[in-house]
Amino acid sequence: MGLVNLYPSWVEAKNIDFELDAYNFNFGVETDANLLKISNQIYLYFLLIYLVPPRLYRS
Repeated sequence: MGLVNLYPSWVEAKNIDFELDAYNFNFGVETDANLLKISNQIYLYFLLIYLVPPRLYRS
């Protein structure tokens, strides 16, 4: 899956974000929480897109 290939670079980007957040901690925590919610929603949509159509075709 393409999503798996994106994962390591996403982790690296998050590590850079955490370093920057040390300078502005409160803002960073809010931003990271919002990004986490958004990325979890996107991940769920990817799962729906990848997993649901094959079941429809089989039935």
